Amino acid sequence: MQTKLVPADRTTVIFWPDISILLSDLLRWAKVTPNIRLVKATLNANPKAMSDRILIGREPLCRRESVDQADFDYNFVVPLELLRTMERVLIEEKRHDRRIKSLLQPLDVSKSTTEIVVSYGKQLKEFRSRAVFRQTNFYAISQLCSS
Repeated sequence: MQTKLVPADRTTVIFWPDISILLSDLLRWAKVTPNIRLVKATLNANPKAMSDRILIGREPLCRRESVDQADFDYNFVVPLELLRTMERVLIEEKRHDRRIKSLLQPLDVSKSTTEIVVSYGKQLKEFRSRAVFRQTNFYAISQLCSS
């Protein structure tokens, strides 16, 4: 037996054209909104950054550093080609870390608070693994809305 979801009555809509929403909030909204056309239109209108074609040929750099989660929650997405390159580099770095950890003796029990950060240089934005995962979710939801 299927239950029919009925949207709640909307009493007001607040609209600020110059204020953008963070990607994490947008994804949370997109997952619970029943109107697929509205979700698709909103995701298509989301700003895309770092769309220079020269970046596609460059290899991003990875490093570990102490990060604050709020510092890497952006209001834009990068092109899919850059995102796939960042994912590949993150996976390679995580595999490298696992190999090193397996060689070390478990003498040091202290937990590290550092994370892997991916960047294309100091002048451009940096992305931690959670930010790359959010952008992957963005493109997955966009693809679901298109099909």
